[in-house]
Parts: sequence; structure tokens; C-alpha cells
Amino acid sequence: PIADTLWNGKDHRLTIESEGAYDSNVLFNDLVLGIYRGGFISRDVRQHSMDAIDGNGRAGYEWGGRISYAWGDTLFGHALWQPRISASYRMAEGVRFTKDDYHLTFFGNGDLVDQTAHIGPSRHEHVQYSTIGFGVQDRKSGTWLELAVVSGHSLNAVDIRTADLYTATDGRYLDLQLNGDYWASDTSAQAFGRYNGIGAAINFQWNTTVCILGAQAVLGLGVRDLGVVAWNSNSVRISSDTTIHFEGLLVDDILDLGNLSLDRTTLQDSLGLGFERGSFLRALPARFAANLRFGRPLGREDLGQ
Repeated sequence: PIADTLWNGKDHRLTIESEGAYDSNVLFNDLVLGIYRGGFISRDVRQHSMDAIDGNGRAGYEWGGRISYAWGDTLFGHALWQPRISASYRMAEGVRFTKDDYHLTFFGNGDLVDQTAHIGPSRHEHVQYSTIGFGVQDRKSGTWLELAVVSGHSLNAVDIRTADLYTATDGRYLDLQLNGDYWASDTSAQAFGRYNGIGAAINFQWNTTVCILGAQAVLGLGVRDLGVVAWNSNSVRISSDTTIHFEGLLVDDILDLGNLSLDRTTLQDSLGLGFERGSFLRALPARFAANLRFGRPLGREDLGQ
């Protein structure tokens, strides 16, 4: 993530930040590019990443931006303080998975007969939100503090503590022991500019000048999006601690498909995965940063993570 100060006058400072990152401890780029582009992914490519998993695999990405403006020569009687406003947008997604979870996703359970696949513990979260912040900034050091109003756009999150899937020897049934939670924001309001939750967050950046081996440097510590969002009453939550025995679907008359009722709600009820609607609080994916800058021109700064 980088930041560039476009206008740094005596009493005014306009800064635009942009960020984008992807990383994984086990997924190789050929697999990630194959998923992104779509189409067939060879077995060798899928096997390459699975061989790298030892314990839990992790992957995630984020992108977004922030614009901020500070102005004036005094605030609340302090000659070096300036009022500050900002606006930002961020999308982030992260996943933690087991080796068996990866195997079921990319190879299925055909070679796991009479075996138990341990899918948990695993987690996944995808969130989009924007903020408007108001605060104060020190004109000399660039240190600042903000309180931001958060608009939550969308959320999908799952926390699986236990998920053990047994495949029968003859493949005629599956047994699943499941203990986990699922949260999702309201899907009926996804147009641009609509929001499904409201919250608050704290942002701050602290800078100080230090001397290292005779050279001047700037040490910076910062926090972004330390807060929570209250997702609205149309949000969905599933909390399950159950055992599911699945033998398939029974159809009385294969020729009479007109009377076959098969939808998501029916399947969820049959599997004991019925959901409930209601609001809930969930923390934002906060970022904690530290950087050390040498010889940078005044008014240009990085946010190292």
C-alpha cells in the first residue's frame, strides 16, 4: 500500500492512498490464475498446491483506497493542529483451510471411501465496506487521529470448528459431524451505494523523527479500521452443532417431475441447516502497521504492513 500527497501547501494537505495485495502460504500462482480465468485446471496443477499443505493453508486478498484532506493553521487553540476528513473503500477476503478441505474441493471424495475427511477447523470471510472519517492532524509531524462512520455493503463469513465427513465403503451414504456458524448480510440490497450495516471505527497514524547510525529517519505506527459493523435485521445467521446422515434424495415417480419440490429452503430444513434472520455485530478486518522511512521527500509517505 502506498500514499502520495498531491497537494502539500502551508495550511493544506491532500493525500490519496491505494492498496492491493494477494498472498497464500500454499496456493501456487498457476492454480490461482486457473481459478481466476476459469475453465479446466489440470490434475498436476491441483496436486502441486496440495502437496505444499502441511497443517492449515491460508490465502487472501484485499484492495481499496482512501482520500484525505487536512487544512487550516489552528484548531481548538493549538497552532499545529488541523481538522481532517477522509473517505475510503475496502474489499477483503481471507480463507483458512485444511488439507482434507482442499482435497474435497479439487478432487472430490471418490478416493476417500471408508475414510473420514477433517474439514475443520477452517474459516472464510468476504467483506466490503466504506468509511467517512473526521479527526485532527498535527501539521508538523503528520500524526493524526480519526473517528470514522462505517457503511457495511456486504458480508459472507463462515467459522467451522468441526466438520468430519465420512464416506461409506459402497458410497451409498455420507455422515457429517458439523459444528460451526455462518453469517451473511442482506442480499436484497446489493446495488452500488446501498448499505446493509452501520458501524464505527478508529484510524490513527503516529510519526516521530529518530536518529539511526547518524541518519535521520521517520518511525511511523498506525491502525486502520479498528471497529465494528452492526449488520441490519435482514442479515442471515446459521448456527449448527449436529450430525447429518445423507443417503440421497428419494423420488417416488421419476416421470412425474412436475410435482418435485426441491429448493434451497427445503434442503436446508432437511439437513438441519435452517437459518434465522436478525442483526448482529461483527468486527472489521483491522490493519496494524509500522514503517521506517529514510531520505523520503517531505509530503510523500508509505504505509508499510
